[in-house]
Amino acid sequence: MPDAGARANGERVGRLVGATLIAEGVLVAILRLLSLVYAVASEAYNADRFRTPLSNYLPWVLLSILVAFLLVWAGSFLRREPTGAWVDVGLDARVVLVVAGVLNLMVLVVAVSGLVRGPATVEGVLTWMAIVVTSLVVIAGLVMDVRRSRSRA
Repeated sequence: MPDAGARANGERVGRLVGATLIAEGVLVAILRLLSLVYAVASEAYNADRFRTPLSNYLPWVLLSILVAFLLVWAGSFLRREPTGAWVDVGLDARVVLVVAGVLNLMVLVVAVSGLVRGPATVEGVLTWMAIVVTSLVVIAGLVMDVRRSRSRA
């Protein structure tokens, strides 16, 4: 049985990871919305023959909505049950937690490759490093939650 200090520390980590996942989901939604506004505005200045059909935008928009929703949903599980979301949620929620972990793993790979390529500015390096740290926190938090939940069950 873990002591009160370890439980409090686990709660802090769980809440941090949950908040980070929610923030990631909101940022994905904001960035995709701004990108879509820019794309639609640039299409308004193109002649009809150069316009991109809506069928090219629709899958991109739907995928972005799905990713943002899944990240926020996974974060909400960890905010509600910071010390054992894995064991306290159903199978569909576990799938969402795994997807959130895989998405962060993919982002981590992209961020590390961005660092290896060597960004041209200090701001670029700091941005890639912030993405690496954020992804590592989320992945480690999800793994800790699974391990903690399994040891408790």
